[in-house]
Formats: sequence, C-alpha cells, structure tokens
Amino acid sequence: MHRIKALRNDYAVFVSATGCSKMFDLITLGNLCVDVVTPVVEKLPPVEQIKTREHLTELTKQAKDTTLWEVGANCNVLIAAARLGLRPACIGNLGDDVYGRFLVDALEAEGITRVEPLAPGAFEAELQHTLLCFVLVDQSAAHAFCSRYDFGPWPLLPGVESLTPSALQMLRETHTLLLNGFVFDELPARVVLEAARAARKAGAAVFFDPGPRAWTLPPDVLKDVLDVADVVITTQEEALVLTGQADPQAAGWQIVHGRLGAATHTCFVKLGPSGAILCSKASGIAHWQPALQVDVADTLQV
Repeated sequence: MHRIKALRNDYAVFVSATGCSKMFDLITLGNLCVDVVTPVVEKLPPVEQIKTREHLTELTKQAKDTTLWEVGANCNVLIAAARLGLRPACIGNLGDDVYGRFLVDALEAEGITRVEPLAPGAFEAELQHTLLCFVLVDQSAAHAFCSRYDFGPWPLLPGVESLTPSALQMLRETHTLLLNGFVFDELPARVVLEAARAARKAGAAVFFDPGPRAWTLPPDVLKDVLDVADVVITTQEEALVLTGQADPQAAGWQIVHGRLGAATHTCFVKLGPSGAILCSKASGIAHWQPALQVDVADTLQV
C-alpha cells in the first residue's frame, strides 16, 4: 500500500508542474472494448484458424452470455487510475448498444463518468457497434484474441479528419494524455498526432505505449509519435524493435537521448518478472525497480 501512496504522491508532484488545475488527470484516446472471455478449452486452435471471419461469427454467437463480459483495453488503465485517486476520462468509439451501455456502467461504477465519442454518427453500421474482443483461454492459461478489428482495412474509423471540438477541449483540460499503438488501428496518424500536439500545447504530458504495434506501424508514423511523447513505455522486446539495442538500459537511454528534437524525457522498459528500468533525462540516472511480490493469478479468470 505504501508503494501506491508513493506513486500517487509522485504523480501529483508531476502534474502540478504545469502550474494550473485542470479537469482531468488522465485521458485515453481510442481502444475501448468489451472483452468476452470464452470458456476454457483444452488447447487453443492455430492462429490462422482463430483469425478468420468464420471463427469470429461462431464466437459472436456466445457473446450474449453476460457472465463472460469484462471491460478491456484502455478501460483497464482508466480503472487503475481511478483506484489510485486520479480523475480519468476517455475519448473513444462506442455503440449505442447493450455492450456500450455495459462498458459505460462499468466505468461509472469506478467513478469514471466522462466517455467522449470520437465522431458520433460518422461511421457505417458495423462500426457503430461497440467493439467486442473475444479472449480464448486454454488449460495451460495460454490465451489469444479475436475481434473484427483484426481484418482491416486500417484505419478502421474512416472519415475522421479531425477530433470534435468537445474532444479537443477535453485535451486542453488534462494533465496527461495516454496513447497506445492500437489507436492507429482506429484513427489516421494525423488525427492521433493532432490529439498529442493539442494536449502538449495546453501543457499536458503525452505518454506513448507502442505495444505490439511496435512491429507493424510504418517507421515514419512511429518516429512522429515517439518524438511527440514525453514518456515512452515499452517492453524489453519492443525496445529492441525501436532501437536495435538488446540491452534494455541501453535501449531506454537511446529512446531518451538518441533522437534529436524529440520531446521524450523518460522511458520505462518493462522486464516482466525482473521488474522495470526507468531512464530519466532529468536525473541522468537509470532506476531499476524489482518486480513486486504478489500472489500469481490468471488475470483473465479473476
């Protein structure tokens, strides 16, 4: 518990550096979904079988069982932030359907009351439904994912040329904007960068977690979003892709120092059970945090 209190205090100092009070501490962009955790199977099918429209159709028949529903993707970040005592909100695409209402209710139960639509009414019928991501789990706790977002064409939300005035105003009223690589599945790069620059212009810090899109984003897009990010969060494997450095500390320093004109001043490199390394331009020191001792559980089944 003392670690959580320390984190909350450190964050309060960090956001107070802007010298003004804002409406939100954290906003996420895109990547809202309801996870449907399917019953455990003996063994997962091959990936080429999972990632098909036929398999998605079969999985969708199970989606009406509400006992399988959980909020997923950026909802996890929002809930964690709320439980730390922060004031989070999100800008994302939700349908006016039972899944969207489930997601909004789940967030409201955690004190998260602002869910701003990306572009209400702008999309074709299929995209006006809340995204479902099917989570397949086998007896060894291995898991795989399947959703309509797997099939493209990307970006999946056509016609979004700019964020709405209401969304841009929210970005001016936050201390932090969190982007992850999956937002580029939904939105054109220029719109994501518009959000980042609007937030930074108003004094917010931009956090970027490329995730698996470190392997798939076009190099020019990846460079642009990395350059505008104050803080970059990666795994060791992602850091290797971004920098070519196998040593996580060397990779972290390259992300912080190795790009002329980049805004990045801090990089976290996650090391799984070995903890994490933080490389800070301000201190010039790399900090290693050992992994916390916890009771191991399958988070997909908790």
